[in-house]
Amino acid sequence: MADKADFIQKIGSWAAEHQKATIFIIFISVVYGFFHFGIAGSSTLIIVLRIVILLFLLLLILSPLKIKQQEIIDEQSLDSELIEDVKLESEPEEKEDRENISKGLFGKDPVEREKEYRLLMNRVLRIVKNTFVANSAALFMLNEDKKNVVMSEIISDAGTSEGSNGYSAESGIIVRTLDNDSFLSNDPEELKGLIDYYDEEVSLRSALASVIKINNKSEGVLVVDSMEKNAYSDDDLKLIESYTGLISHTIENFRNLFDFEDSAKFYSFFYELNKGLNSSLSYEEIIDLLFDTLKKMFEYDRMTIAEYTRETNSAKILRVDGQKDDFPQGTVFGVEEGVSGWVINAQKNLNLKDMESGEYFRPRYSKEEKTNFGLRSFLGVPLSYNEICYGMVSIESTKPDMYTERHELILQMLTGNFTAVIDRNITLKQLEQLATTDGLTKLYNYRSFASKIKEEVNRAARYDLKFTLFMMDLDDFKRVNAVHGHSAGNKVLVEVAKSISLAVRNVDCVYRYGGEEFAIILVETGLDDAMGTAERIRQNIEDLAVKYKNKTIKVTASIGAFEFPGKAISADDLIVEADNALHAAKSEGKNRVVAYSVN
Repeated sequence: MADKADFIQKIGSWAAEHQKATIFIIFISVVYGFFHFGIAGSSTLIIVLRIVILLFLLLLILSPLKIKQQEIIDEQSLDSELIEDVKLESEPEEKEDRENISKGLFGKDPVEREKEYRLLMNRVLRIVKNTFVANSAALFMLNEDKKNVVMSEIISDAGTSEGSNGYSAESGIIVRTLDNDSFLSNDPEELKGLIDYYDEEVSLRSALASVIKINNKSEGVLVVDSMEKNAYSDDDLKLIESYTGLISHTIENFRNLFDFEDSAKFYSFFYELNKGLNSSLSYEEIIDLLFDTLKKMFEYDRMTIAEYTRETNSAKILRVDGQKDDFPQGTVFGVEEGVSGWVINAQKNLNLKDMESGEYFRPRYSKEEKTNFGLRSFLGVPLSYNEICYGMVSIESTKPDMYTERHELILQMLTGNFTAVIDRNITLKQLEQLATTDGLTKLYNYRSFASKIKEEVNRAARYDLKFTLFMMDLDDFKRVNAVHGHSAGNKVLVEVAKSISLAVRNVDCVYRYGGEEFAIILVETGLDDAMGTAERIRQNIEDLAVKYKNKTIKVTASIGAFEFPGKAISADDLIVEADNALHAAKSEGKNRVVAYSVN
């Protein structure tokens, strides 16, 4: 019976899956079963045909004819879900960062805020990795026992261990960095035993690391590595130390945020200030943001924001809200007379419960004041960061004993974040300069040159323009270092850099390519016109007389020039051809210009 049932089920399934064939069989059966064309209606054949018709009709009624259609619908639904998942996963990370961060911190639970923090740190690491042209950039944070670290974030071009894996803080590059506050190595053999966060063997040749300190305590390490030989220098070490300072402050800010999770207004303001990391707020916008937030956060009769100028040792009132008196917006005051000046000069908070109590009068801005215009309570907080004071904020009330320690703490937190935005913008500009400028000569460095040469090749090719590249090398410069010392050699390099800069136009770009070698890009200038500039550079260097310790040092330079377009079809080709011209200048006797033009 079971076999018959299986047989019938198979027929039914076949009928369901082959509907056209089934309908065709029924049609033939109907024709020959009921319109038998000469066959006796009572014959055995007709009876069999009619039974077949009834059997197929019964199977069609009982069989799930829509199974296949339903399966197709289910598959389509599943495919749609998968497509949506793929779309979500394939969205660019930076877009996801922007969308998530743009929602702000208002009303988010701790998990959501932690996600915001991770997104921000991930974005910072991307910037770090790109700045150092690194194979990986990794952030490690110490556990509570200070004996282990957790990989908080990593951005890498190679296979690395998953984040949050434990690593010992007492071995490898972590302990070396913690012991010395920083680490720099261009020795591949040394690095083999120090870096262990790759899943597979990676031939690392250079590495940099710096300690992350919060409140003067070591709490983590930032590491970048490279497979390039001698990838990092002392200037890069200073650069990564600046980045760890930025990361330290970001972590500290988020910790402060969690401490104030009962203040929704503070969350919103904190987010707006920290947007400075991802967008460029102007100074006026920052002041306006602080001003508007203070008006919402505190009760006062007068609120003031003042800016300090170190050169004149004075401050200027930038914003005033509330009571009008003899000190409107634009008032300039010294920092050695009133209580507002004291806050700036001492870089300390000042919470006066009642300015009219006691024997002595307390002026707010100047010793010439005779009245406080009814103001009794005064709370002033400096706008200072890393012992640099940018100004002060004060809130005042006609009620005595108006401001508590909590008011002082919140105001200090607000102004601290505000000042950090200013300081961060300044720091980022300095980092950008460090990343693109040679520390000795103040010329653009090789990293900047590599980017600019590609940009000029693409621009010239697109708009059918010409430009010329000079590769220049000081002749026998090692002899200068050997005879006079490296300090003398450094002074020569500085003077040569000034000489080159004076010989070219403002639109042209001069780079320290490496050591005593320089590169010059003359934009929109063909080789014929560029030769005059090359000869002027060479002659100016030959005429240089560098004074060092009562001695005069003379140097000469060889220059190779090559025009784009020509034989060069890429930035790398162009550099090779200009370098070939430089070698030709050297081989032909030095102190000369050799030009190649291949058309």
